[in-house]
Amino acid sequence: MNRAGKWPHTWGLAWSRFWFFSHSPKQIRFFRTVFGLLLFGYFISRSWDLELFYSEKGILPLSVIPELITSQKLYSLLGYFTSTTMLWVFHVSLLVSLLTMAFGIFPKTSAFIASVLHISFLHRNMAVAYGVDAISTYFLVYLCFADGTTYVDSTKTIRIFLSSVAFRFAQIQVCIIYGYSGLMKLEGPHWWRGEAVWDVLTNHQLARWDFSWIGAFPVLIALSTYATMIWEVYFPILVWLKPLRRFTLWGGVMLHLGIGVALNIPYFAAVMISTYILFLDSEEIDRLTLKKVKVIRSVTDELIV
Repeated sequence: MNRAGKWPHTWGLAWSRFWFFSHSPKQIRFFRTVFGLLLFGYFISRSWDLELFYSEKGILPLSVIPELITSQKLYSLLGYFTSTTMLWVFHVSLLVSLLTMAFGIFPKTSAFIASVLHISFLHRNMAVAYGVDAISTYFLVYLCFADGTTYVDSTKTIRIFLSSVAFRFAQIQVCIIYGYSGLMKLEGPHWWRGEAVWDVLTNHQLARWDFSWIGAFPVLIALSTYATMIWEVYFPILVWLKPLRRFTLWGGVMLHLGIGVALNIPYFAAVMISTYILFLDSEEIDRLTLKKVKVIRSVTDELIV
C-alpha cells in the first residue's frame, strides 16, 4: 500500500482510538469525586432558601411559569409532586446521590439520579439558576456513562467504549464552554475596548469588595480583559497540544481563582477548575491523589495529637 493509500486507514485508526479507546478510569474517578463534592456543597448551601425558590409558597408558583416561559418545554418532577414534604425528599435525595457518586457507590446510578433531580430543580425555577447549574447538567449526564473501573480483560468492551465516548464528550464540552464564551465576548464592544473587567468588578451585585481603586490602573484592566478573551477563544486548540496543555490549564486556574476571590460565584470557579482533571495524564493524577492523601493524613495526625 502506497503512502497515499495509508492515510484513510491511519486517520480511521486515530479516530477510533480517540473516541473508543480513551477509557481513563483514574481521571474519571478523581473528577467524579471532586465534582460530586463541589456540587454537594453548592446544593446544600441552597437548603436555606429551598422553599422560597421551589415551593408553591415561594416566589414562583407553578401557575405563573407558563406566563413567563412559553417557548420551551420544561420537565420537572416538582411539577407533579408539589408538596413541601416531597420538595425536601427530592433535595435530600439529590444530596445523597451526589455523595454516593463522589465516593464511587453505584456511581453511574447515582449520577443518573442526581442528573434527573438536578434538572427537576433547574426547570422548576430557572430564574435562580446561573452558570454552574447549566454546566453541571452536562457533566452529570456524561458521568451516567463514564466508568471509573479499571478492567483487565475484554469482557466489558461495551462499557469501555461508552466510558471512552463519555470521557471525550466531557473534554469537548469544556472546550465548547470556553470557545463559545470567548466568541460571544468578541461581539461585545466593551471587550474590544478593554473595559469589560472593569464593568464586572464595579458591579456591586457580583463583586465581593469595593474595586473602584483599580480604576487607577487602566493598563491592568485592559490587559486582563484582552488576556481573558484571547485565552477563552484559543483554549479549545491549545489544550489539545501537549507541550502547551499545562500552561493553558494553569492559565485557567489563575483566571478562575481570581473570579472565585473577587466575585460572589465561587462554586462556578471551582467547578470549572475541577473539569481540568479530565485533561491530566494518569501520572499527574497519581501525584495529585498522593498529595491529597498526605494532606488528609497530616490533618488527621494533628487532630489525634
